[in-house]
Amino acid sequence: MCITCRLNNALEACCNFFNNLCPHKRLPTPGSPAPTHADDSCGHKKFWWPAKQTCLPYGGAKHPHPAPSHRHCGRWFYWDKELGCCVPPQPEVIDAECPPEWVWDEYETACIPAPVVPAPEQCGPSMWWWEPKACCLPTGGPSTPPSSPPSEGWSCPYDWYWIPEGYCAPRGPTYDTPVCVETHTWDGDVFYCKPGLHQCRYNLYNKGTNFSKRICALRQHKEYHPHNTPQLASIVDWLSPSQPSRGGRSMTAWTRLVQSKTYFWRDVAVGAAYGTSKAGIGITGLGTFRPELIMKVCH
Repeated sequence: MCITCRLNNALEACCNFFNNLCPHKRLPTPGSPAPTHADDSCGHKKFWWPAKQTCLPYGGAKHPHPAPSHRHCGRWFYWDKELGCCVPPQPEVIDAECPPEWVWDEYETACIPAPVVPAPEQCGPSMWWWEPKACCLPTGGPSTPPSSPPSEGWSCPYDWYWIPEGYCAPRGPTYDTPVCVETHTWDGDVFYCKPGLHQCRYNLYNKGTNFSKRICALRQHKEYHPHNTPQLASIVDWLSPSQPSRGGRSMTAWTRLVQSKTYFWRDVAVGAAYGTSKAGIGITGLGTFRPELIMKVCH
């Protein structure tokens, strides 16, 4: 065996047995980040940190700089002045462990003061408490025109507005289910409308449909009409032409007004005596059957 090969084998055996004696060849411990191709370029007593795509010294800096005001590096990280953020002393340390009343901010790569969350009774005059985001909002919306959502195609529902923190908010404490434009879908996890198909689908013959649970929205030519319009549409479910009005109850027990805090839908008319024996949901009123106006029901 060649001398070089023997030396390499001996070095590898050394590293395996005395791991701490060979930091430049240190083997990853369970839970440590996987090595990258850049590890070898870091040199002696340094390791590759993927978060900032740079090499850091093993064991940390001998004389680390203090973090600036409103920044903290927690129990395990330290401030790197050149990078302008908190960094770990070794690759196995992945949590800075911020002190109480501080939270880790991925963008700043540092601990920042935790936001002060007001209590509902602390909302000032002309403000109201919004429970989903645990914050106070101005009644009627902001006094200045709100900014637009970012360019990813997001949008806010009708009568909602964009908040710079990254979500849409209603203008008052009494609001109904948010409705997006036809080309977007409401995402209740992030509180804005995303591009994509509406969460409802056309359903003309859904046997056994639970009316109260499956009704989603009634749309007519994509037109929305303001609150208090006198022209309302009544939604009715039925079984077959032999029971078009459920024994005279179609306009009472089986009727639901399409009513919202922000708008109504109007003037949609589909004959209740639709020619099918399967259960379905339709719209009654003046006019004739128009399939394109059949309402949508949720999946």
